Amino acid sequence: MIAGHTLRMERTYQAPAQAVFDAWTSEEVMRRWFHAGHDWETTEAEVDLRVGGTVRVVMRNPHEDVKYGGGGQYTEIDP
Repeated sequence: MIAGHTLRMERTYQAPAQAVFDAWTSEEVMRRWFHAGHDWETTEAEVDLRVGGTVRVVMRNPHEDVKYGGGGQYTEIDP
């Protein structure tokens, strides 16, 4: 993480608020959808759901057998 940089994403979904919250905070749910392509897989999803906790996701490209990861830190949690 680079100090002093903030990424804020805002989006509107036609889905129940709890389902959207779970999609971004549940390791199990993130493994099902958080990948770059339909044939990719999310090999790792780690969530420490608390202010100051971290989120980490690793996806695998099956065509090149390469993994890509990313993550962040929770600064606010508001279901």
